Amino acid sequence: AKKSTSGSSAYGGLFGYSAGTVKNLKIEDIEIISENTKWSYVGAVTGVNIGTIENCYVSGTVKNSGIEIAAYTGGIAGQMQKGKISKCVSFANVYNARGELYTGGIVGYIEKGTVSECAVYSSIFANGKDTTMDSYTGGICGFSREGAEYTDCLFAGGIIAEKCANAYLGGVSGKLIGGKVERTVATGSIMPSEIISHTYIGG
Repeated sequence: AKKSTSGSSAYGGLFGYSAGTVKNLKIEDIEIISENTKWSYVGAVTGVNIGTIENCYVSGTVKNSGIEIAAYTGGIAGQMQKGKISKCVSFANVYNARGELYTGGIVGYIEKGTVSECAVYSSIFANGKDTTMDSYTGGICGFSREGAEYTDCLFAGGIIAEKCANAYLGGVSGKLIGGKVERTVATGSIMPSEIISHTYIGG
């Protein structure tokens, strides 16, 4: 277990920040928890990825809680600024609570980079705690910008989002500004609850 509870920013994972190559890694029953910070980046493998993550398996729990401004939470990585994640499988349950929430089965937020041949079989929870901030929750990624690409991925878990101002929920990505999605399947469930303003759902 790894727990962070102080400072303005927290980076949680087996690696807080990864710029190299992580491959052929199996992480079982991990518990990563970040609490009471302004910004938090949490994933089972890394908080922030700008390198390559390949052929990794994760199970356990990844959690952000009580984040004041923004929480980036994913089964593999909290945020990806560039690079790639490929051939990874996540059975890690992902929890995000309070603040603006970016929550994904593989990665919470992608600026640019590729996710390929990845599968998610876990539960993804986003709880806005009745704040005025929005929530972006996806089976693969919570929020995707123009540089994101998804190929040959599978989401077969469950998404639950509650008490958010606006909830963006997707089987692949909660919000997809641009980028590309090819040969990707979402068969999991999506369940919004007690959304304050608007709910946007896409399979």
